Amino acid sequence: MPDSQTHWQSNRRAVLGAGASAVTVALAGCAGADDDGDDEDEPSDESPPTQTEEDMSEEDQTESADGELLVVLNTDDVWTNQMALNFTGNVVDSGYAASLFFNVRAVTVVNTAVPQHDPAMADEPMETLEELMDQGVTVYVCPSCTNQAGLCEAGWIEGAQAGGEELIDTMMSPNTKVVTY
Repeated sequence: MPDSQTHWQSNRRAVLGAGASAVTVALAGCAGADDDGDDEDEPSDESPPTQTEEDMSEEDQTESADGELLVVLNTDDVWTNQMALNFTGNVVDSGYAASLFFNVRAVTVVNTAVPQHDPAMADEPMETLEELMDQGVTVYVCPSCTNQAGLCEAGWIEGAQAGGEELIDTMMSPNTKVVTY
């Protein structure tokens, strides 16, 4: 029987691998993939161009060196989402850049027509989200998840944007840390 530390590490790897797969699948839906059945837009075998430090501005190099946090939210549980927003606020208050990605059921959080209230929470998620956006946090939302939830992009909080290439670039950057709620 493995010791508890080895067992924990094995389970952690499995959970992290499954989480990465789920986010990849969600991003595929957000990248604007067409559903017309043709395969004309399949990815090529060519690697995407890489950016060298010489190509980057001094500001980009500084931001890149410090890293960025991407918080992925995928539940409609108000308490969990408020905790994710509070954590993001703490990261921003510490001087780091941060982005939020709302997918699966979390698309309800950014929809102004869906009430968000939990009596156990002092803050309302929409108010916290607006404050974070005022502090420069970028908010991405999965458009296909929004449609699946029976909602529309027009209902998103002002300033939210559809996840796509920019989100994928952020997520795939070697200096981005991803936390999922």
